[in-house]
Amino acid sequence: MEASDFKLWLKLYGQAWEDKNPERFSDLFVENAEYFRTPFEVPKRGMAETKSAFEQAVSTQQEIKFSYEILSFEKNNGICRWWCKFVSTTSQNLIRLDGILVCSFDKNNKCKTFREWWHKNNE
Repeated sequence: MEASDFKLWLKLYGQAWEDKNPERFSDLFVENAEYFRTPFEVPKRGMAETKSAFEQAVSTQQEIKFSYEILSFEKNNGICRWWCKFVSTTSQNLIRLDGILVCSFDKNNKCKTFREWWHKNNE
């Protein structure tokens, strides 16, 4: 995997989030991926759990906008800072997220391990 592949992966990740598309989202991961939403939660393991977590998260989001900045890429491991904003369907508040993600990839550019840390600001 090259840095340009990581950039494409992040673009597809952001598009899947913005479109609330669980199939495109789960296609970015290997079948037995580990997905750590926060350092304190038990990771989601495998395609079904990862897809379900995504569906649950986006179910209360609308007008989603995702952006990122690659901080590092070496071999099959990438780190980026990301930002996302959306309107909560439950409160109608604008929510801003600012986070870091660390990913490792297989030879087919699918994510094997996904770890993220993020902070939320309600406006």
